[in-house]
Amino acid sequence: MKELVLSGDLILIALIFMLVESLGLFWWWRWKKRGLNPSQIIRLMLPGAALFLALHAALGLQSWSLVLLWISLALVFHLYDLKSRWTGV
Repeated sequence: MKELVLSGDLILIALIFMLVESLGLFWWWRWKKRGLNPSQIIRLMLPGAALFLALHAALGLQSWSLVLLWISLALVFHLYDLKSRWTGV
């Protein structure tokens, strides 16, 4: 288990689960026209995915600039999601 965490493979598995969850939510919305619409799903998932990628980069001993890039993107995605929720877009 330690190797799975330290290698970053656990993070990739979590990202795959996020993708499967997103596809399930897309399918549910398309089939039932209920729940979150596709743009809401994307805005919801992007900040978390970017944080997972930052963690993966850090565990993989990538450059600090790549880790900073993913964290910065997570912040931008999060702020965009908040703005969309407040303005009702």
